[in-house]
Amino acid sequence: MDPILSERLNIFDPKDQVVIAKDIDKAVARQNFFAAMTGSNSNAIIKTSLAPAKAGIVTVKLRDRLKGKGVKDNTDFETNRDQMNYLSQDVYVGIFGNSLRSDDKRFHEYRDGFDFASQSSEALTEWQIEQFERKTYANVSNNLTNVACAKANGTLWALPSAGTIESMCAQITADDVPTVASIRRALTRARLGINQAGKSVPPLRPYKNVVSNLNGIDRYQKVFIVLLDSFGCASLKEDAEWKDMQKEAGIRGYDNSLFTGQLGYIDGSIVIDADVWNEDGAGVMSCKDAHESYITKGVEQVSLAKYAGTGSVETSIGLILGATAMVLPIDDGFKLYVDDTLDNGRKASVAIDRLLGIAKAKYIGVNEAEQKSIYHNQDLSVMGFVYARKGI
Repeated sequence: MDPILSERLNIFDPKDQVVIAKDIDKAVARQNFFAAMTGSNSNAIIKTSLAPAKAGIVTVKLRDRLKGKGVKDNTDFETNRDQMNYLSQDVYVGIFGNSLRSDDKRFHEYRDGFDFASQSSEALTEWQIEQFERKTYANVSNNLTNVACAKANGTLWALPSAGTIESMCAQITADDVPTVASIRRALTRARLGINQAGKSVPPLRPYKNVVSNLNGIDRYQKVFIVLLDSFGCASLKEDAEWKDMQKEAGIRGYDNSLFTGQLGYIDGSIVIDADVWNEDGAGVMSCKDAHESYITKGVEQVSLAKYAGTGSVETSIGLILGATAMVLPIDDGFKLYVDDTLDNGRKASVAIDRLLGIAKAKYIGVNEAEQKSIYHNQDLSVMGFVYARKGI
C-alpha cells in the first residue's frame, strides 16, 4: 500500500488531518477490489449516491416500465392513460469505523522505524478496504433470487420439480466445475432474464455495450462481469474449450485489463479471478463461510449453506454482475480523529469512520400494481453461479 502520510504532514495538526482524511478516502476508493466497478453513473456495478449526514434509512427508487398499450388514430388519450409505478428499497446507512491506541509514547522511541501515527493510519486504511470488500461480497451473495448451477457436461442443473434453489444446488457433485459451456449458458440466461425455474425475471443490465462492425453491420454485445474464485479459475483453465479460446485470443486486450485478476473473456463478458474468502482477505464465498456479521442492518440473513452440494461437496458462490447490481449510499469522505492527550499526554489514539450502507439492488412494490412488476422482490442485476470447489 502507498504511504498515507508524507513527510510534510503532521497527523497531530488539525489542518493536516483534513488532508490526511482525504488521502485515506482516495486510497480506499482506488485500492479496493471493486474500485473499477464503482461509480455514480448508471452503468456502474456498484452505484453510489450521496448519503445524508446522519445514520438512518435511505430509500432508493426504481421506476418501472410503462405497460399501457397507448392510443391509436383518433382515440382520446383519456381513454387509455398509462401510469408510472415506482418500486423502492430501504438501505440502512450506518457509521463504519475503527481506532487504535498507542502505548506510552516513550516506548516508541526504542522501536526502530516505528511511527505510531503513520503506521496506524495505514493499518486503518487497509482495514477499511478489507471490511468494505467483505461487506460487498457478503451482501451480494446473500439470499440470491436468481441462481445457475454448473454441471460437468457443460449444461446447468435443472430445478427439481416443485424444488428450491437449495434443492437445486444439492444436486452438485464434485465434478461440477466451471466450463466455458456452463458459463456461456448462465450468461445467456442472464441476458434473457430467465431464472432457474424458467420464469421471466429482470434481465441483467449490461456493464457496458460493445459495438463491433461486421461487413458493414453493427453488432451489439452486452458485457457482464463474471467473478470466480481461484479454485473455479483453475478448473476453467483445464477446460479444452477455454484453452482453445486463449490460443486464438493471444495477448489481444490483456495488456489493457480494467480489473485486478482479469482472466479473459467468454461471449464478450469479463471473467475475473476474484480470489477466495478466508482469514487473510475477502473474495468469492463458499457454502461453508459465515457472512452474517457483514450483512447490512435490516436485510434478511440467509445461511450460505443453502448453496451446498450433494453430500459433503463444498461449493463456491460465483457471481455474474451487471449494472446497478448493488447500491451504495455513502458520505463525502472519511473523518479522522486524533487525540494525543490520553493518559495525561502519555498516549495517543487515531480513529477513522464514515457513513455508508451497501446492499444488493432489490426493489419492493407496495401496492398491487407495483407487486405485479417483474422487478418486485427480485435481485435487479445479479445472478449466482454455483459450482463445486475442486482442490488445486
